[in-house]
Amino acid sequence: MNKVTLIPSHPDEGYLSMNRYWGLACQYLIGRSEVVAESILSPKLAQMGGGAGRIKKNISKYLTYPTLIKKAKLTGVVHILDHSSAHLLKYIPEGVKKIVTVHDIIPLYDNEGLSKKQIQRFRDTLENLHLADLLIADSEYTKQDLIKYIKIPADKIIVSLLGVEADYFSAGDNLMPLPFQLKPKQKMIFSIGGTDSRKNLKIFPDIIKELKALGHEVVFVRAGGKMAEEGAGKLKSLIGDNFHEMGRVSERELITLYNKTDVVVVPSNYEGFGLPVLEGMAAGAPVVSSNQSSLPEVGLDAALYFPPSDASVAARQIARIFDDASLKEDLIAKGKARVAELTWQRHFDEVVGIYSMGL
Repeated sequence: MNKVTLIPSHPDEGYLSMNRYWGLACQYLIGRSEVVAESILSPKLAQMGGGAGRIKKNISKYLTYPTLIKKAKLTGVVHILDHSSAHLLKYIPEGVKKIVTVHDIIPLYDNEGLSKKQIQRFRDTLENLHLADLLIADSEYTKQDLIKYIKIPADKIIVSLLGVEADYFSAGDNLMPLPFQLKPKQKMIFSIGGTDSRKNLKIFPDIIKELKALGHEVVFVRAGGKMAEEGAGKLKSLIGDNFHEMGRVSERELITLYNKTDVVVVPSNYEGFGLPVLEGMAAGAPVVSSNQSSLPEVGLDAALYFPPSDASVAARQIARIFDDASLKEDLIAKGKARVAELTWQRHFDEVVGIYSMGL
């Protein structure tokens, strides 16, 4: 029976999504009969948010954590849960099998706002992936990126799509009232996530403008990072108080927004996976997504798609959902079926299988 040590990114780094993945890995892997899995750090730390200041973060990442790993006397299999911690591979003893999950390497080629030094540091970290025995990629898109940009052999990379907790996002009795009033003819569009240029948030003013020209009155709601001033200003001039930036929301607020929206829109140029596609489907919301990178892998025929540079096509896809109740119900049903295929249980079952491949 394999002994597996899970190594997450250090919580001082403040990666909320990576902390969540770590928590899920502990939930689905520790206590299984097929492996003896443990986390090198207490799973309770996975609940931490915010991270530390820059100096403390760097000390934890590059000094304290490597020292802990060198002292741990690791055996069996080590699974590094986040590619941004690939530098830790240098501290794993010989004879220990090394696996790394790679979520995306997009900053190598879409890096607006990053300095040359930051990009080089990221590349240097990723070069350590050659020290791993196997890599797990979140999508075929990420696998191809690893082959193209890091020159990892294809047979060293196994794709395991991520999952969703369907029951977690279903309506239930825990929904909150929306913090605004929807008028009878208004339709709600929901967007969630960061504000990196790859998220393509700049397309939303043009989408809203096109929808208005098609006769639709919309309320646009954002959760996560706040939009750039220029884009936010355009939206306010188009729809005024019907533009709502919620910022960082609680879990209950997030579930409410997913369940009460008329459509979830994911316009990204690049995604390593695209969890909002699945989360929207799990909540029973139709999804309209960019047709680029990993997003069609995730949604398949359960979403409608548009080129991320074409606001007109995006608006028409959204309008189809507003105008055609049968199409909306069909997408909701297909979304539920897709969610049933992509569960976290299925993902971590595949991870357990990977632990024994060639090891």
